[in-house]
Amino acid sequence: MDKKATNKLNKEYENKDFFGESDESTSYTFVPVEAFHEVEEAGDRNSLEVNLLIHAENSHVMSALKRDYGGKIDLIYLDPPFDIGSDISIDLSFGEHSSKSAPKSNLFRAIAYGDHWKEGSESYLEMLQTRLLLCKELLSERGSLYLHCDYRSTAYMRLILEEIFGKKNYINECIWHYKTGGMPEKLGYGRKHDTIHFVVKDPNKAIWHPQKEKSYLGHKYGFKNIEIEKDERGHYTWTNLRDVWIIPALRGNQPEKVDYPTQKPEALLERIILASSDKDSIVADFFCGSGTTGVVAERLGRRWIMCDQGDLAIHTCRKRLLELHSEVKNKNATARHFLILEAQEDETSGNLSKLYTDYKESYIEKVFEVIGASREETGLFQGRLKGNPCYLVDLEKNATKELVLKLEQSLSEMGEETGWCISFNFDEKLTQEFTRNQAIRLIQVPKEFFQQGRKSAPVFYEIPLCKFEVLHQLDDSYDVHIIDYVPAATINGNNRNDNLKQNPSDFIDMWAIDFDYIPGKHFHYDWCDFRSRGKRSLELSSSAHWKYSQAGIFTIAAKIVDVSGVETVSLQQIKING
Repeated sequence: MDKKATNKLNKEYENKDFFGESDESTSYTFVPVEAFHEVEEAGDRNSLEVNLLIHAENSHVMSALKRDYGGKIDLIYLDPPFDIGSDISIDLSFGEHSSKSAPKSNLFRAIAYGDHWKEGSESYLEMLQTRLLLCKELLSERGSLYLHCDYRSTAYMRLILEEIFGKKNYINECIWHYKTGGMPEKLGYGRKHDTIHFVVKDPNKAIWHPQKEKSYLGHKYGFKNIEIEKDERGHYTWTNLRDVWIIPALRGNQPEKVDYPTQKPEALLERIILASSDKDSIVADFFCGSGTTGVVAERLGRRWIMCDQGDLAIHTCRKRLLELHSEVKNKNATARHFLILEAQEDETSGNLSKLYTDYKESYIEKVFEVIGASREETGLFQGRLKGNPCYLVDLEKNATKELVLKLEQSLSEMGEETGWCISFNFDEKLTQEFTRNQAIRLIQVPKEFFQQGRKSAPVFYEIPLCKFEVLHQLDDSYDVHIIDYVPAATINGNNRNDNLKQNPSDFIDMWAIDFDYIPGKHFHYDWCDFRSRGKRSLELSSSAHWKYSQAGIFTIAAKIVDVSGVETVSLQQIKING
């Protein structure tokens, strides 16, 4: 899309306070960090038909959404963790092998999300109750909520829903029946279903479009005044959809299958969205996982909001949505644009860390315990990691270039060669000028560190590095070629470091270019390429053939996302003559 056509959109999204709350108890907002535009112009922010993929803890997101979306969401689908008591992991592949065909040397295990609760089922139910109360505030008067669970919690879920929404607003206990999994070890019947609870805000106003299904007959005789049809299975008549849904669970060879555990079939979400929303309704999923809700809502012409805290979940959603946009574009149609948002520090209060209040008191102890660092006050450093001095930046502050220079000076005075700087946030200037040969190496505190429900420790990564060159074509267009990439090494956790000895570019799962990036603003996708289960190759040179419409100095940004969802952005300036 021509950059001029997105200028109006870009100006709208530069507003720091895209949505959120700013009172003393919740001093945080959510702002765009990535933009995918498919429309030519936009009016004021509140009228934008924009879809949102939000990378943050869902209770914070729902609280912040109340200002602009309270009473406006027609359908909420929730597929939360099931209180299994363990972490949910997946084998990820890299390079040109899919996860199904990859040799063990091209696989490593990663945790998608945690489902372990410190106080057991009681804290799990409290977590869900808090979010269901927020859902009620977000639902419109015509709104419906579908809560997906299994045998572990379904009885509790119904009681909580009836308490929050009222018994008269509890409509159905729907059963999703499938044939895979669930075989008992010694005693009991095979578990072959999940439960989906269906409640509404107001039964007299709720959106409801009855769906039909085939009801097969033993014979076609004795039935009057009904139309009987026949297919390969036999005679049937059409009847209103019942509350037992027979929909196959996804298998590895199905085209819609992605590398994310607990992915739900598109047919399941299509049934829910068609029944309980209208065209242009807003559909929300606050445990979005693989992104099925957003993909189906987009295909059916609904607006959507999705949220997840996991890097892998957001990356999986992003790729599915990009693939869907490509499909739509190939059919000469237009999909709604979408934004990826994250929580951002409110510059007036400087308190992004209010999102993580529970961690402030023992932050350094908890981080050091997870990464295996010991406390040892030397110079500016607070401890040692892998034998080298390490420094943890306060949760309320960013790691800056000035801080790293001070740490390098302290390191030199101590007679040490290598040290670590660990931080939750890094200034963009620092990461852009960072090189692999610096004495101070950078470690990212992952968002998953603050996530509830994890049994095992989240993985901490070194900041990955990328270098690219700008290609000036004969037709006066521009492209980008990646010439060096250093993947993020793990400090603790999974076995991916053993695989880094292979071709580093194999770890690139997606990369994208913004040919007119404004530092400090969101990244706009002008070109991208990514791997999927069906397409494992990845070009290291873009094919954008980008042409600038005016002279000036422009910043080109290349965003690299690896197989675990770990991101890095590299910048380079270019001068365009008139």
